[in-house]
Amino acid sequence: MTHELDIAVSGVPGTATTVNLILPADLPFEDWEIIGRKLQDAKESIKWWIGDWLAYGESTYGEKYAQAVEVTGYEQQTLYNAAYVSKAIPVSNRHPELPWTSHEPVASLSKDKQAEVLQAAHDNGWTRDEIREHVRTVKQRKLADENEYEVTVALMLTKTFSVHATSENQAGRRVITQLRDGIVQDDFEITEIREI
Repeated sequence: MTHELDIAVSGVPGTATTVNLILPADLPFEDWEIIGRKLQDAKESIKWWIGDWLAYGESTYGEKYAQAVEVTGYEQQTLYNAAYVSKAIPVSNRHPELPWTSHEPVASLSKDKQAEVLQAAHDNGWTRDEIREHVRTVKQRKLADENEYEVTVALMLTKTFSVHATSENQAGRRVITQLRDGIVQDDFEITEIREI
């Protein structure tokens, strides 16, 4: 079953369905280029849209990922990542010239540090791996300063609790190691980090 989608772009004609794109025979080249850019923009924006959609559903209806998996067909972890990044990075920090994948590594940083790293990534043309490495370095520097963190942890995406993480307690060392190394354990996932 196909559904018609509205792709109207600044008066540029066209009709899209779930399985095709119909453009008029007399479409000027400039309009064709505009549509191509908009399609690329949509591709780069989809994870933001899904993440924001999930955050809205969660806060408004209490919907969980099971319903979203059914509706979208995405894996639960993909949806979880999209929602986590959308909730962690405010719109004001989302750099329009960087793809969503460049934002994902900075989600656990403070809002100020997110903006700083994303701007540096843009200015220096960093890849996702280079951004990850920079974030790892930032976190290691922070940990070396022995700051304390309040860390929210989700167990198997079903139960949430907070851990007061310092370098002096075992749970804290485990969380801090995970933060530093960017590792996700199979029994828990870090969902929020606040420096205290």
